[in-house]
Amino acid sequence: MHGWHPRSVVDIVTTDSSPINLSELEPAEFDTCVHNHVERLKRVHCEVFQEAHQNIKNAQKRQKTDYDNRHKTKKVYSVGEKVLLYNLRRADRKGGKQCDIWNGPYSVTKVHDNGTYTLSNSKGPMKQKAHAVNLKPFHSSNGPVQIHKAQHLLNLEPSFEVVAKRKIGGLWIKMVSWIKLL
Repeated sequence: MHGWHPRSVVDIVTTDSSPINLSELEPAEFDTCVHNHVERLKRVHCEVFQEAHQNIKNAQKRQKTDYDNRHKTKKVYSVGEKVLLYNLRRADRKGGKQCDIWNGPYSVTKVHDNGTYTLSNSKGPMKQKAHAVNLKPFHSSNGPVQIHKAQHLLNLEPSFEVVAKRKIGGLWIKMVSWIKLL
């Protein structure tokens, strides 16, 4: 195929030895020649089998480590810790790109042995357990408080100035900008 002639294990073994004309051999020599050839084929078959067996073992070992690395839980959460839960409803939808990626915050109420957690929020405990792969730590932001402190330090009073008014679909929309009052 494609300019190459296929070679089998038998072809490789027979090319190593010099060609013998079997019709010129005596029956005893013929038997020993055939016996040697069969023994050589058995030996090569055994070597090829052992090499294939070793290659399969190495491939399985590599695949196991790759699988374990992909499915290893990155963080272990404790009871009372705040976490966010990945929104799995987004995974199989074509639309809904504006939905939140993470739901929460939830509080861990129970830790199970298999890497799953029972979560609860202000409404109560969830019915389903959540796996650690679908969780991430929740970090509360204190953004508005910090901005308010910065305004107080600079003696700024928050105020808005109406820049423009437009009527869109029967509603008046006011466009505003932040202004500094001293």
